[in-house]
Amino acid sequence: MNIIISGGSKDQQKEKILAICGEEGIEFSENSPDVLIIKPDLSIGIDEAKKIKKFLSQKSWQEKSKKLALILQAELMTEEAQNAILKTLEEPPKNSLIILCTANSANLLPTITSRCQTIALKDNVEIDYDLYWKEWQKLVKATEAEKLKFAQIFTGKKENLKDWLNEMILTLQKKMLSAEKPAHFKNWLKVLLFAKKMLSANVNPQSVIDWTILKI
Repeated sequence: MNIIISGGSKDQQKEKILAICGEEGIEFSENSPDVLIIKPDLSIGIDEAKKIKKFLSQKSWQEKSKKLALILQAELMTEEAQNAILKTLEEPPKNSLIILCTANSANLLPTITSRCQTIALKDNVEIDYDLYWKEWQKLVKATEAEKLKFAQIFTGKKENLKDWLNEMILTLQKKMLSAEKPAHFKNWLKVLLFAKKMLSANVNPQSVIDWTILKI
């Protein structure tokens, strides 16, 4: 069984996860040997996709219990990782449940969404600024190789990149109000705003994101 939870706040998504687990008879716990939670750093790569496949192929520790593979911020899966998980979604092992949580299911490949039941939560929720700020801080501190790996998730996805730029601009604007030294924020915002202009001018999205993260 494959489910996408799309939209909503972090708390709303967690509430829905718990409700689904209750319906499926799964005791949700991060420490459970039958639960695998994938939490992204800057991105989710092919190694994590392989880890999910291996995890679900193993026998459940609790008799007759389903194994749960939960992917948080699934929109951060690279295209390579999404393609790698397709086979698992097409033929999920017996007694398994795969849940992908994402801000917007449109950020996933159509081949992924077509193989899952999508549960859309209300979109009229505030941006989780703290979550985006943590992501931004990781990106600022990342190596050049890590930044370029992160950029891969936007390959050919103009709308996804546009949404990310808008969310990061709002986050930095909000954080700048309480910053002791806002100079860094002003420089970052200049980079993001110029990136938006390039995107609007139909510059290749991959070139835009590559340029943006290397300027940070």
